[in-house]
Amino acid sequence: MLTIISTGDRESDLYRWHSLKEKVRSIEEIISIDGSTEVGLHQLTQRLETISLLTEIAPIVAHHVKLTTELVKLLVNYEQDVFLLTPEGKLPTLNSPHRIINEKLTDSQLKSVISHSFEQLSFVPAREDLIRIYLLLTSEDFMGKERISPNRTLTFIRQVRTLEGTTADEGKKLLTALLGSIEGKFSQWEILDHLFTPSKRKQKEYFAALTEIMSTYEIMSLAKSTLLLVLAIIVGQEQHLDATSIATKIGKHPFYVSSLLRTITSNRIAYEKAFKLCTRLFNLESALKSGRFDDEGFGFDVLLATEA
Repeated sequence: MLTIISTGDRESDLYRWHSLKEKVRSIEEIISIDGSTEVGLHQLTQRLETISLLTEIAPIVAHHVKLTTELVKLLVNYEQDVFLLTPEGKLPTLNSPHRIINEKLTDSQLKSVISHSFEQLSFVPAREDLIRIYLLLTSEDFMGKERISPNRTLTFIRQVRTLEGTTADEGKKLLTALLGSIEGKFSQWEILDHLFTPSKRKQKEYFAALTEIMSTYEIMSLAKSTLLLVLAIIVGQEQHLDATSIATKIGKHPFYVSSLLRTITSNRIAYEKAFKLCTRLFNLESALKSGRFDDEGFGFDVLLATEA
């Protein structure tokens, strides 16, 4: 049978294909062909045309194939299943038995999949963790629109399955570690918490650990970008804008803005305090680049030791 997966979105196509593979055990051993190249197209045609006791007749998955009337005839007459992913050009009229999967995945569907993956483990993450997960899995499409990435979601779900068999407490710890690994050992939420914590000891320990995996310049750059976002969000708040309106204004995802807003509120970060710290970061960077501070680590220590 011929199955065509063509949702209009490559990531949705791949997600649908992986979901299909999990349900159909018989297609685990499958011949994969890139139909966008002449070599791949020749390989596909040769397999479809060859009838021999010496040739293995196995299911085929072909990507980016441009369908013609002649090729369609070969595809529907093949003795095994054929799956076409993201075919190029307009689909021809198909009179023979076939299946077309053309539903693009939405953010709501992917959120449901993520929630279901946790339900299967009898593990319910906190709302804040779910928001962080959505943000970590969000990417921009070619039009600049932010959405949850089906490919990233697929990878994340596979990682979540490693929590199977753990207790609730163990699951929470492992999820925290998983989120940290996805974030690349840097979290804007954590850096805000530690930039504005009243505990200088806690602050020093956190940034000392961070400097072991990142340079001081990298930390300063990330801190500056985070503080600039915080300033924009606080201004939006003062203008009585909601999270969605602020997100639209600064070009960020509403979940992202809502989450940062909670961090800003919980740490009681005022505009003046954030502005002063941001200014000091810029001044420190300028001092380091001009040679007034030879040791970037020392300069950063001075910054953190100074009251905001």
